[in-house]
Amino acid sequence: MTYNIMEENNKKYLKFNNKERILSNEKDGLEVINGCFETNIKNIMLYDDVISSDFYDLKTGLAGFVLQKFTNYNIKAALVLKDEGKLTGRFKEMADESNKGNIFRVFLNEEDAKKWLTN
Repeated sequence: MTYNIMEENNKKYLKFNNKERILSNEKDGLEVINGCFETNIKNIMLYDDVISSDFYDLKTGLAGFVLQKFTNYNIKAALVLKDEGKLTGRFKEMADESNKGNIFRVFLNEEDAKKWLTN
């Protein structure tokens, strides 16, 4: 997966926004984490269009795997949902709960995500 290194308020984060390759399995999740280690940057921004539908279906285990790895490696991740329709069911419940923490949060706009990542 490709990313851009962004900086705001003297803090860097990786912005994953390549629609050609999406996070669709555990290997892709590990590639995201590898990007963090390559750059020594532990803040990331993801967009809903680079994540497969399996991530939103908690029964597949993809979100659980990826979020557990983010927790293990202390990676702060913001997911920007352009399609609010993806925030339903069990995924919405999980997002509401994770938004109380400091590892993974779901946002409906990039500005709020950027603010959280860089403050």
